[in-house]
Amino acid sequence: MNYIEIIFQLNKPRELNADLLISYLSDIGFEGFEERKKVLLAYIDEDKLNLENLKQEHISSTYSSYTQKKLEEQNWNKVWEENYFQAIEINADCIIRADFHQIKKSYKYDILIHPQMSFGTGHHSTTLLIAQKLFELDLKEMSVLDMGCGTGILAILAAKLGANPIYAIDNDKWAYENSLENVKLNHTSDIKVAFGDANLLDSKEKYQVILSNINLNINLENIPYYAMVAAKSSLLLLSGFYTEDIPEVEKLCKSLGYKLLETKAHKNWAILVYQYIN
Repeated sequence: MNYIEIIFQLNKPRELNADLLISYLSDIGFEGFEERKKVLLAYIDEDKLNLENLKQEHISSTYSSYTQKKLEEQNWNKVWEENYFQAIEINADCIIRADFHQIKKSYKYDILIHPQMSFGTGHHSTTLLIAQKLFELDLKEMSVLDMGCGTGILAILAAKLGANPIYAIDNDKWAYENSLENVKLNHTSDIKVAFGDANLLDSKEKYQVILSNINLNINLENIPYYAMVAAKSSLLLLSGFYTEDIPEVEKLCKSLGYKLLETKAHKNWAILVYQYIN
């Protein structure tokens, strides 16, 4: 398998356009991203690349031009791991890193992941928002559902914060396999990881905290499932969409018995915290 690297020259405002572009590209098969000062580097399996997708009017306005080059498979992992994947500090107590990162201090919560091309390494605003929110909750012995778990970061962090049991689900085969790998790497083997979607949820199993870091459309499809498995007074943390999408999400959640407790945003990405009051 060979990968294509595409370098986008971003238009201003660069941070917002980078986030918009990453969100779109991740939905059409791109698997890895690296933000730099004026450009966005994006990576995709050569067999999945369709340049026509980059010409869509709603997304072509985010960049002025792009160039592409082929990366040989045997060089890809080394390039990604050593040059693109950087450790990220969630707060003073928590860091997400790979085992090859050298850190200057010890952290109470040291989360290791095997870095591969991913939208879920903790660098994206949505992952960061939910991770930071988890530190504000008392998760000890709380049952947690992590939908769209990606690399498993949020499930692993919840486990380290005392949550139990934890059920993590993703419908991407690579994400599922990488979550299994990262769960083992962090010695959080009590996390149950499944390959699939919201159809795996059983109304007999209730969760006290539900995490959903997925794009807007999937969130809207899944929210009724979350209500089905929500324990009394449970919390729902939603992210993966923009602040302008909040009214649509709020309308649906309210109709299903959710009360909005908090709204936060980072780089125009939103996190909504709900409580199930039905």
